[in-house]
Amino acid sequence: MYTNGISNVEEQYIYLSTPSENPFTVRIMDGGCENLLAEIIISNDNPGRYTIGSRESIMVTALANKIAVPLQGMGVCLQAPEPFYANLRMQNSAQSGSLTAKGRIGTGTTFRTGKILEYELAINKNRSRSSFIGVLALEDDTRIRIADLPPELVITNSRRGEEFLTTLNKGESYILGVDMSMPNVTVESANAFMGALVESTNGKPIAVSCGGILSAPVANDGQDMGLDQPVPVEWIGNEYIAVRGNGGAVQERPIVIAHYNSTKVYVNGSNTPLVTLNEGEYFPIPTAYYESRGNMFIETDKPSYVYQMLSSTGRDVNLSLNFLPPINCFQPREVNNIADVNKIGNTQFTGGIILVTTSDAILEVEDDNGPVVLPAPTPVPGRVIFSTYRINNLVGDVKVVSDGAIQVGIFGQSGARGWAGYYAGFPTDVPFLTVVNDDPRDPNGRCYNGVTLKVIGTNYDKYFWYKDNEFLLEETSGSIFTGPYGAGEYSVKGLIENCGETLLSTSIPVEDCPDPL
Repeated sequence: MYTNGISNVEEQYIYLSTPSENPFTVRIMDGGCENLLAEIIISNDNPGRYTIGSRESIMVTALANKIAVPLQGMGVCLQAPEPFYANLRMQNSAQSGSLTAKGRIGTGTTFRTGKILEYELAINKNRSRSSFIGVLALEDDTRIRIADLPPELVITNSRRGEEFLTTLNKGESYILGVDMSMPNVTVESANAFMGALVESTNGKPIAVSCGGILSAPVANDGQDMGLDQPVPVEWIGNEYIAVRGNGGAVQERPIVIAHYNSTKVYVNGSNTPLVTLNEGEYFPIPTAYYESRGNMFIETDKPSYVYQMLSSTGRDVNLSLNFLPPINCFQPREVNNIADVNKIGNTQFTGGIILVTTSDAILEVEDDNGPVVLPAPTPVPGRVIFSTYRINNLVGDVKVVSDGAIQVGIFGQSGARGWAGYYAGFPTDVPFLTVVNDDPRDPNGRCYNGVTLKVIGTNYDKYFWYKDNEFLLEETSGSIFTGPYGAGEYSVKGLIENCGETLLSTSIPVEDCPDPL
């Protein structure tokens, strides 16, 4: 991500947590997933925190000399044998921001980017504001195209163009930035990356981030960080629920971005489209469409991207940007857990969570003080089978468990600093298998006499287990003891009944047991 250096990011951290009770090691590497930077052991009751650095971090933030050129060593790659959450949080003395990594579903070939809208430029050319698009290649010879940009756009290093092309190798990054301190910057160029198309033209996977280190919709009330990681087009949807923050009419606006021509946008169950968009066009939905209790239901007739501007206090100094997850039936039923929900580094924030779930769901929420008394649910207009909760003043590690699918957003505010982001709500692409080994002859291996395979993450309604691609009829639960079946390649399909389809895990090898002790 790009920072123009006028207002640097002074502290940068990655918060790590997991539902796994057994400790495991998270390997932290540069974007190429090759150069090891650190190893951190985490478990459910022992989350971790990795300090990236400060100011112009060589991994996350870049200055103007690194714009529109292939870069090595940028980005962060995290790997572990168990599922885990990774949340980037950053701050300086007056701003803060958050980005939650999307994992495997955050990689693909086609994306649309978003940011906090600029309705007017900063007064007296106090242009510490900037915006960016960041791209990371996962394979060699990845051909990148960034398009649907305004013709008058001039990026930070004075290059001009409606389209930017480059070729990256594995682990290389490419960043575009717009700097509001440049001469002749217009409102149109300040919003150039809203709805921009980012694609890998030869089908090789990439990851994308977008937003701004400093952004604001109006000129004279400060600015804050707003950034996120979008998912590729195959994971966007048609139905979204936005929960209003505490801001006013200019700060509280969901932004719909069309990926397909003639996309109709509907709000709160209306049968009349609010607007029709063509590919790359965007529409900030007026704040008045939030119903009185703060919910908005957004529906499109074609899959679309939705970003959300929101504020914790009603001032631009406390702005944030959310990339909203669509309603989908492969959402998780628990988030266990969110690490230090009210902290960035050593700074204490007023922290909390936003929950979206089915109206009949039974919820349990805990923080470091124990079980949390939940407020009354707020129904969603036009989609009353869903309700939302806003839970304030949480501290420490937060656990959320539901018997229905959930979306979980986090937020924090301290003085002029505000941050937010969704921790869960995006679909899990495949069931994730973890290994539990109880055989004393091979405690660190996968000897079949002692191996139990367990699905972690999404709670499926039915499970279908396979060994060497042969169906195991008797195994119907979320775990399997492999002793009766012997060595081989094991996998599982998970079914959520109202989805009507299954997702297949990757296979895990289970080995022959060594000779008896």
